[in-house]
Amino acid sequence: MRLELIRKAVYFDEDYVGSWIGDNAGRRIADYLNKKYNFSILNAEDLRKWMLIALQEYFAAESVVVFARDVAPSSVFDDESPNCVLRRYLDSGGRIMWLGDIPLWKKGQPKRKAEEKWELAPYLSILGIQPLVSWCYNMVTITDYGQSHGLIHAWYGNRPSLICVKHQIVRTPKAKNPMPNAATRVKILAYSKAVFVKHLLKKEGRMARWLRGSTISIPVVGFGLSLKERGSLYEWDKEFANAWKVTFNDKYPNQGFIRIWDKVIHTYDLSDEILDELHSVATWKLQNQEKKR
Repeated sequence: MRLELIRKAVYFDEDYVGSWIGDNAGRRIADYLNKKYNFSILNAEDLRKWMLIALQEYFAAESVVVFARDVAPSSVFDDESPNCVLRRYLDSGGRIMWLGDIPLWKKGQPKRKAEEKWELAPYLSILGIQPLVSWCYNMVTITDYGQSHGLIHAWYGNRPSLICVKHQIVRTPKAKNPMPNAATRVKILAYSKAVFVKHLLKKEGRMARWLRGSTISIPVVGFGLSLKERGSLYEWDKEFANAWKVTFNDKYPNQGFIRIWDKVIHTYDLSDEILDELHSVATWKLQNQEKKR
């Protein structure tokens, strides 16, 4: 396999774990994209080599990689900062398609090990997007922008981000040089109202660090959100993004990090129709697209 010729890739490695995308679901995604749409399946090491070649040969802006594992491997998530290979690929105009759990919440290691990195907030330092850790029992609404990408079927989102839909505000820490300035580069593909469930809040010890009475205190950001009570739920009075895109290179506004399907993904969710939809979003206005087989 000549890595320098690949423009459409899907990451899947049996030696690395996923989180909300199990082995069978990840294999289903990778095999379908490979057989029907000529995506090349890359393991963790080949993914690193390919991204580095894309930087050297200047073809990142013509490429896309779909992550069929929702835990980034240490081969490209090699630093909790914008210096990591994954971010450098995005800065060069690359496109990453992310499904499932919160991006960069964990780091995948060989031999099916994973270590949590959320306390270091790499999702913020690398992507510029703060997750809103909550549950959701509301169906997402797909925006016109999301529909233009080929996003059709709604889902019950589980991990929205702190992107306020009303004003399309990205909640990031105040700093002299925030990296990246996602607030000016984000587009919303789908949104919903997020909720917390009372009995789950009591059981989730980790949430104790985040909750302060009737407000939410987000780590690193420290931004409070007002809640309103509804039965057994706490619901925000604002809508937040479940699917979004952040552009990292202004020369290539169609490229960047695309996040959809913030939910547990099972094989029974992955019909041919749904995977065709995934392909449509992943290759939307991709330069120099290869023809289908």
